[in-house]
Amino acid sequence: MKRLLIFGLMSVSIGLWAVQAEEEPLFSAEDFANQSVIVVQSDRYSQQCQAVRITPQWYLTAAHCVIPTCNKECEISVQLLQGKLEVQATLHHSTADPHVFAHYPKSGNKVRSDIALIRFNPKDTDFSIYDTKSKQPLAMKDFKRLLNRSEYRDERSHWYALENARPTIYSITNTVNRQLQLPVMVPDLRPDGIYFQTMGGDGFYYFTELRYYMGRNFGVRKGQSGSGVVFPGGAIVGVVSASLNTTGRIVMYDSQNNPIGSIPYSSDYFVFTPISRDNEAFINATIKSVPKSGVLPRIVPINTAYAKQTSAKVQDVFGEFASSDEVLSVKAKE
Repeated sequence: MKRLLIFGLMSVSIGLWAVQAEEEPLFSAEDFANQSVIVVQSDRYSQQCQAVRITPQWYLTAAHCVIPTCNKECEISVQLLQGKLEVQATLHHSTADPHVFAHYPKSGNKVRSDIALIRFNPKDTDFSIYDTKSKQPLAMKDFKRLLNRSEYRDERSHWYALENARPTIYSITNTVNRQLQLPVMVPDLRPDGIYFQTMGGDGFYYFTELRYYMGRNFGVRKGQSGSGVVFPGGAIVGVVSASLNTTGRIVMYDSQNNPIGSIPYSSDYFVFTPISRDNEAFINATIKSVPKSGVLPRIVPINTAYAKQTSAKVQDVFGEFASSDEVLSVKAKE
């Protein structure tokens, strides 16, 4: 039987893997000012991921970035700004004062969704602010005063874009297979700036049986789990979930655990979680349930020009059915 390696794209250090795809600096960093590096820690676990700010008070990330680390208590550090001025926020989650809300439903041993919300309330957040030139800490009032200076124009633009973040999020139904029509990009946040990987959207398919978008990996690496997968301009189409690295054939299953198709002997595939209708319902219901949680995110149905319906099936795109002795279960790392 062939062996299968599936991993969540978590990391404990930046730059663990080299990015394989061609990269370019972003033309407009403000389009991705709502993307942040997060470090999630508890007494037993520590991991680095990314998150995308969908309203001034809420971040969206991958559930496996916070589960099981935040099952009871955890601390989440969010890199809000880097450059001439650096700002890091620290949130404290507990069952008594929850800041983390995960949607991680399973069917058998297979994860059917991989998203989580992080509540960001400046009033109960600890901020660490530094002037990187002088290496001196700053109070929030001094930081905001410096933002008015011309030499901090880029930092000011980034900060205001972040404070007012409310990107468009495209939702899909679970009843129609789709093929993306626009290129998708995944921001890669590094100490020297923001980069991105990009690939033509027509290489990515959403299959109702799998509940995920799937296509060939184009350079997404460890540490990018939880990042928003975006169209040009910053509209969110999903959240980075996992990469599949295979040494043999993968067989995929539907919600009744029936094999529905397989990926032939392959190299590297990339999986991301869409904002399906049930994920949309989870996001809206969670935010509404928290007092003084601010505005709801801007979630709209995806335009068919962006994601056309397709009659293609899993086996049409990724290979024919495998024989029973080659059946391997596809499941996310917990």
